Amino acid sequence: MASKMDLRGAKDPEGNTALHWAASRGCLESCRFLVEECGLDVNAVSKLGMTPMSYAAHEGKTQVIRYLLDRGVDPAMPDERGTTPLHNAALQGHCEVVKLLLSQGVPVDPIDHRGAPLQLAVSKDHAEVLKVLLEHSADVSCLFHCYLIGLGMQKR
Repeated sequence: MASKMDLRGAKDPEGNTALHWAASRGCLESCRFLVEECGLDVNAVSKLGMTPMSYAAHEGKTQVIRYLLDRGVDPAMPDERGTTPLHNAALQGHCEVVKLLLSQGVPVDPIDHRGAPLQLAVSKDHAEVLKVLLEHSADVSCLFHCYLIGLGMQKR
């Protein structure tokens, strides 16, 4: 039987810990056990720089996100491509997660390889997320940039 100490160093081939997996599935009690009993790091990063918060935001696991925030997670930590939990939540249309992250003071306009969260929300027609981002003063100039790129693609 594996001990609690064994879990601290255990990672899958992509560098994800058990906490990454529990957070992505929304398993709050497992997250508590892994952090409080086994000592797993809430800011642990995979080989691609993904954190448990990144996965929870992508999957819309609000309760897990609240728990991770209470345990001191960095809610704005980007992965190696610059993607933040806010990007993940905006892309997937998780409005409550977007609100929660913004209430923690995360930057509203971080840029990753695809652009800003506002661009991602628009690209997926997530109107409620768009509204929340605009209420938090998201920079709309990024949308003009997308428009120009689209025009350039049409001319080809």
